[in-house]
Amino acid sequence: MKYLILIILLIVNLYPAESKGKHILLLNSYNQSMSWVQNITKSVYDVLEPDKNNYIIHIENMDTKRIYSPTYLKQLKKIYMNKYKDIQFDLILSSDNNAFDFLRANRNDIFGKVPVSFSGVNFFKDSDLNGHEKYTGITEEFDVVGTLNIALKLRPNTKEIFIINDYLKTGIAWRKTIKERLVDFNEDIKISYSKNDTIANLQKKLDSLSSDTIVLLGAYFKDKDGAFFTYEKIGEILSLHSKVPVFCLLEFNLNKGVLGGNVIGGYYQGEAMSKIAKKILDGVPVGSISVQKTGATKTIFDYIELEKYNINLENLPSNALIINEPISYFAKHKFIILTSIAIISLLMVIIIILLLNIKQKKSSQEKLKQSKDEIHDLNKTLEDKIHKRTQELENSNEELQTSLSHLKQTQNKLIESEKMASLGGLVAGVAHEINTPIGIGLTGITYLLEITQNIKKQYNEDEITEEAFKDYLMQSEDLSSTISSNLFKTAQLVKSFKQVAVDRDREEKREFNLSDYIKEVISSLNNIIKKANVKINILCDEGIALNSYPGAYSQLITNLISNSIEHGFKNKDSGNIVINVKCDGNLLSIIYTDDGIGISEQNKAKIFDPFYTTNRFKGGKGLGLNIIYNIVTSNLKGNIECACDEDIGAKFIITLPLELI
Repeated sequence: MKYLILIILLIVNLYPAESKGKHILLLNSYNQSMSWVQNITKSVYDVLEPDKNNYIIHIENMDTKRIYSPTYLKQLKKIYMNKYKDIQFDLILSSDNNAFDFLRANRNDIFGKVPVSFSGVNFFKDSDLNGHEKYTGITEEFDVVGTLNIALKLRPNTKEIFIINDYLKTGIAWRKTIKERLVDFNEDIKISYSKNDTIANLQKKLDSLSSDTIVLLGAYFKDKDGAFFTYEKIGEILSLHSKVPVFCLLEFNLNKGVLGGNVIGGYYQGEAMSKIAKKILDGVPVGSISVQKTGATKTIFDYIELEKYNINLENLPSNALIINEPISYFAKHKFIILTSIAIISLLMVIIIILLLNIKQKKSSQEKLKQSKDEIHDLNKTLEDKIHKRTQELENSNEELQTSLSHLKQTQNKLIESEKMASLGGLVAGVAHEINTPIGIGLTGITYLLEITQNIKKQYNEDEITEEAFKDYLMQSEDLSSTISSNLFKTAQLVKSFKQVAVDRDREEKREFNLSDYIKEVISSLNNIIKKANVKINILCDEGIALNSYPGAYSQLITNLISNSIEHGFKNKDSGNIVINVKCDGNLLSIIYTDDGIGISEQNKAKIFDPFYTTNRFKGGKGLGLNIIYNIVTSNLKGNIECACDEDIGAKFIITLPLELI
């Protein structure tokens, strides 16, 4: 039972990602009714794809535009501590300054040191994160200079810029930052700022602006009397009382009478924040991700307002997005129009092809009619010629079959003759080798009989001495040893010759040691090898045992050595041959090399052809290498390749399967 529990715990630890999802908190500074918050929330779901990635997203809207006090923040802290006491978050997403400030003050107490990815933070300084671990994100940097540069390009006669912000915390901070950034903007342009006033007085101010003025709307949410306005509504309220274009820095001011600009959008802020969050969830350390301070603005303009103020669209930046642009008939029905054009064009092409085809067909029919009679006459003549030619070919084919049969019989006889000649040479060589030890043995036995008769005579006449008997014993022992040694050598030669001769004649499979067998074959060729003054070096593993046709290997080695002596060493006093045998998996390779005169490139392509020889005038038949080729490819089911160069020597690479079916 104890081991079962340990196995279950091990499986649970190995697959944590499949057993539970990751918890993510989205903490918004404002209320969900604001399009800014709605767009941030949408971007979080679009980028993180919680259903696909098994993320559990919790959303809290602090609503600090309406309620913002130390008491309220303390109440939120208590609520979150109680609500999420049993949840361990993997990541916190924070939108705008109030949520950012709240987390810096309370994150560790409520959630612990959970990684935070923030967005929409105005007036961010690197020092804001001093003493705070695992924070990164994107700041909310409005582009007042870029927007006004575009505005002056669209309205080059501008003399004054009127900038509107409310007097809440964000509006005051925006006005301060705008003033700092426009210190050296344009000395020829007057820049004025809205006062802390009611919405009615602000509208009167807009009514009084001259035609050479433009308006820039910053952050405006509440007037002097405490009346609240949504960001979407304030653009509409102000533009109704403005006779000049109203530019903006926030995306949700658009679509209600505001012209546009380089705007900050909730979706773009949330998108950038979520991309950073994705890196954190994938395991990238928070400390290695720098705070992003640019890149979350879009250049957007309202087509209706551009038309209203007679602004040329060509003066807009190339990356500008235009909303409310009417769709042209072509754009609206683009697919249908292009499809129709394509179909009509295709039909026109088909009609042209058909017309050309009809014309060509008529011409062909006329030619066909003219040729029909000619073909009819030719057919009669051709039939007679074919019949006659067929008869001639049949007669020739019979003659060729007869000639081919005779040729095959002749070839088989020549090959058999070559084999017998090779065996005859083997017999002559073995006979010569046997003569020497037999002669020595015969001489020894004759001398032994002679000294035995002498010692016997001395013994019969009672004249034998101890010294003479010792001398007889010593000579007898030497002679017996010499006779025995030479008779044993003769027996070995006869055994080798007998085995090689039997293997060549019977062509039966049997088991044999390849190294020993090659040595026996070479031993049987010792006479011709000595005459040619050739040294043979065998490189073969002593443990290679085969179940194959030893006669084929004997014929193979014999013919290769004979070929080297007859052709490779014909003008040389001596030579060297190396037979290198290797096993590689299920293949046996025999690499045969000599240091003779080699084979020219011209002759290399023909050497395995039957009856091809360069020694015909000295009795060569041209069957030696052809026999080798047939043995390798037919009998042993292998492959032979000639890989040699002229003046370097001959080299044959033979590849054979270890097991024959």
